[in-house]
Amino acid sequence: MKTRNSVLWLIVLVLAIGACAPAAPAPASTPPAAATDDCDVSKIDITDVSWFRESDGAWRVVGMMHNNSSEPIAKVLIGALTKKKNDELVYPDGPKGETIGAYPSHLLPGDEAPFSAWIQREIPGLDHFSIDKKLCVIADPAERVQLQERGGRVLVDDNGRAQVTAEVVNPGSQTALVNSMMAGVFDSSGKLLSAIEAEVTPRILAPGESGPVRVTLPLPPDSAARVESYKLYMDALVTEPASELLDAQTDVQVNARYFDRAGRFHLVGQITNAGTQSLMVSVQATIYTDSARTSVVDAAFLNTLIPLAPGEAMPFDLTDWRVINGKTDLRETLVKNAAVVLRVEPFHTWAATASVAPLTVIAELPTFTAQEATFTGTVKNETGRNVMLGTVTVTLRDKVSGEIRATGQAPVDIVDELTDGEARGYLIAIPVESGFDPQTLEVEIIASGQQT
Repeated sequence: MKTRNSVLWLIVLVLAIGACAPAAPAPASTPPAAATDDCDVSKIDITDVSWFRESDGAWRVVGMMHNNSSEPIAKVLIGALTKKKNDELVYPDGPKGETIGAYPSHLLPGDEAPFSAWIQREIPGLDHFSIDKKLCVIADPAERVQLQERGGRVLVDDNGRAQVTAEVVNPGSQTALVNSMMAGVFDSSGKLLSAIEAEVTPRILAPGESGPVRVTLPLPPDSAARVESYKLYMDALVTEPASELLDAQTDVQVNARYFDRAGRFHLVGQITNAGTQSLMVSVQATIYTDSARTSVVDAAFLNTLIPLAPGEAMPFDLTDWRVINGKTDLRETLVKNAAVVLRVEPFHTWAATASVAPLTVIAELPTFTAQEATFTGTVKNETGRNVMLGTVTVTLRDKVSGEIRATGQAPVDIVDELTDGEARGYLIAIPVESGFDPQTLEVEIIASGQQT
């Protein structure tokens, strides 16, 4: 069907993040699916609708959803009208790049929460967005946990994006499964400027446990100076306690932290599997302003690409620091006062049954510049079985202390399978800090493959 006069986005606001999580075994108790009973959509008000183009050309449409009904709401079906007439339906995660996020997944009577649509497509002649409500669904009455927030703050980075960071705590006596986490930022009058789902958030929190939240929000043009406040919209369900497969206090270590020559922050360390099972591991790191953990500066996470075998160790380099890398005036504070806390995220850490074997590494001579250390070579599958996934890891250790000073990892270029006897090339470039001296370091290169 041609589009000439209008575009209609038909958007299901499923208010949850569970469906977007990487594949992993479900926790011991999973929340029941939302009920299918329809609610009275006329009692759901949509206000403060606004839109803007992001730096990549995508459209961001945001607004506030108000539940004036007598029931908690789990999802709402709406359309975003952009012209005079409706003649095209565009669904979330559709072929033209539409996605939608809205929180929480349990919008109580009298409460409100933002929604946020992302549309990566051209809209010739766009003149407005207005919202057409279609239907809503009553939330399932699952038992919930009220999380608490502390150490939160919002700032605008050097790239004109709002950065919200905080810590959420489970104050109750039952384990919490974080079902959704979103942030909205507002101006001094309380008008919504932008909203989006969290990039870093805990999923399972034991009683008394805390975890980091980081949300990077695009902003409308010329609105950075108007950012005044933020609000987290979160929903957590009661779930069964998770097994502790790794201890962050003893099995995850930080060996180095540095800024490379391009100004990017690196947190370098090592994960050790002290257990008897191969593990897929997820680690979250929180950086605080001081040892008292007064406020959260930034947060990052990593998930292993292949299982970590019993007794094995894997170095890591956390570099996805949106706040630190985007706000140059934070660096001096970080060097002097910052505290780092690591946690293992149980939802994405599980025992794996896949077999992992070492691959043969044929390394070429590395090259070193003031900016980076570059390693190239070939890995060969000589395990006797086909390999479906693989990684190459370069570790630079201090010759005297043996501590890790820098590291880099890359996946092996495997489309379907790496058959026994086949080889692939690799290239790993590790950004280094000022004063880097390769003569003081030992180089270790290993490759591992997950067998079919």
